[in-house]
Amino acid sequence: MSKILTLIILKSVLMKIDRELLTEVLRECGLNMESKLYRYTSDEYIQTIGGESFLTAKTNSSDIVEDHYEDKGHYFVSEEIGAGISFLKTPEKDYERPGRVLTSIVIKDAIDQGGLVYKVTSLPAYLTGFYVSIPEGKIKVQMEESY
Repeated sequence: MSKILTLIILKSVLMKIDRELLTEVLRECGLNMESKLYRYTSDEYIQTIGGESFLTAKTNSSDIVEDHYEDKGHYFVSEEIGAGISFLKTPEKDYERPGRVLTSIVIKDAIDQGGLVYKVTSLPAYLTGFYVSIPEGKIKVQMEESY
């Protein structure tokens, strides 16, 4: 068997394992690949490219997140994981302010670019948030509502 074929097979096996683990992590958080996550932001942070809206990943995020993948159960500052953006599980009225926009992503869009979802533990208890790693540096968002 050629080295290239061996690498392709190994990569597909690892992707399957990662996908299974990811599916389990999402299930434990009450999410799935089609779940939406929400973020309030200002218009200035939304880029329009080819008629679609995008948010750019942050490289200096300071959320505390739980790693469910490599160092299961350990906690990290999100910037240690890589570029990404924090989102809420549900829209939250307390974040609505004039000049802000409620955006959403579908988890599958992040996963398709190699991203992962981490539970944020540094939020108040009444909020459920997730840090989504975004390897491509930007992610497509839907505009849900403007305030």
